Amino acid sequence: MDNQRKEISYPGILFWSGYNFYVIDNSERVTNWLGWKKGDPYIKAKMYDSSGVLWEKVTSKQQEFNFLQKLTNWSRIISLSFSSPVDTSVDVIAEELCRIVDAEWDDDVLDNFISRSKLKELFRSAKTPAELIHVAENLGADLVEG
Repeated sequence: MDNQRKEISYPGILFWSGYNFYVIDNSERVTNWLGWKKGDPYIKAKMYDSSGVLWEKVTSKQQEFNFLQKLTNWSRIISLSFSSPVDTSVDVIAEELCRIVDAEWDDDVLDNFISRSKLKELFRSAKTPAELIHVAENLGADLVEG
């Protein structure tokens, strides 16, 4: 890997170990919902990009809300800055995502299409960054007949 690389290859998976993940398709700017209003929710965020590189979060800059924006549940834009790339493998990131699937949180989004055990199986069977990102993005929806 070229450790001198300065840019993330999109799409990528933005994740917090044991908490949450989602696919970012084109930039370091992500939407941050009002529920994250206290502290820095991105303090332990990492980005796994489409070239198989892991980037650890360094800093974030958040748009401040005024009173009206808080009342109307606006989303805010977050700009993230990431560290130098870190060597990793698809298997390591797949296990991170499986830990997130196993985490106790109230969101049922992860099992809207398939069971959590099947989702973890799909993560673990991914052989390339593109396959892993695809599973993280559609959560098994392409396996459901409709």
